[in-house]
Amino acid sequence: MRSLLALTLATATSAFVIPEGLDAFNNWKDDLKQTLEDIPTRLRKHLDEATEQLSTEFTAAIHNRLQDEEVFLPADNVEDDESADIFGRTGGDFTDHTTYELIAKSNYTKKFFKLVQKHEKFGKLLNSTDANYTLFVPTDEAFEHIPHHHKDKPSDEFVEAVLNYHLGIGEYPASRILFTHTIPTTLKEPWLGDKPQRLRTSVGFSGVRLNLYSKVIAVNFKTKNGIIHAVNRILVPPPFIGKEISLFPAQFSTLLLAFEKTDFVKYIPPHTLLPEAFSVRIRQKIQDSE
Repeated sequence: MRSLLALTLATATSAFVIPEGLDAFNNWKDDLKQTLEDIPTRLRKHLDEATEQLSTEFTAAIHNRLQDEEVFLPADNVEDDESADIFGRTGGDFTDHTTYELIAKSNYTKKFFKLVQKHEKFGKLLNSTDANYTLFVPTDEAFEHIPHHHKDKPSDEFVEAVLNYHLGIGEYPASRILFTHTIPTTLKEPWLGDKPQRLRTSVGFSGVRLNLYSKVIAVNFKTKNGIIHAVNRILVPPPFIGKEISLFPAQFSTLLLAFEKTDFVKYIPPHTLLPEAFSVRIRQKIQDSE
């Protein structure tokens, strides 16, 4: 009887204690839930801060390198302060001008603008406000690196392709290029199903380069219909795969011979060619043809 009474009292006592334990547990669970919900926001905030810091350092690094580019900004040839502000400094707000109007006004893009004037369709893109574009404009000095041993002038179609290859689709400020590997251009490639031909971007201690050889020497000129960056080399669209690998016979002579013998080229889709990846299929084609 005493044991039964003791058990009854213990049960009654625990009935009063358990609710307090449940309240504490529920409070802890709510705090944990709130903490977990706050994690993405906190991570996003820290990521945004880190990105902003990297972007600032990135732009500053290019600006410092720009000071060494005397050929880009010859102080003795600056006619007035207004022209010095256009492509004479890193960055600037020129949203009262379209991209077309700004390069027409610059003293450092006269040769490129002369080509634009001869290609009305491309000029309309630079002057249109229907969409935003990023122009990688070659300076006048960039044209001095063109080989002069060719007697024949390039065709209008080729020049049109080169112009479009300098115009990126969408806005790509320096902060976005920092995390971008390729940029689609307004040059449509028929062998890629009329998809945009792309520029390759690479970031290093010397700054930003396009397609490995063209260096970005001024950034972030905001216009009414996009952004302008200046480059020190003219960007040339890549050649066809067949022509490109034929330039390296020591590396690809076997591959070229296999293509010719098996007519394998018609099996290659309009994508990136990886010789190593095709080696097994090529070998099989050769065996089938023998």
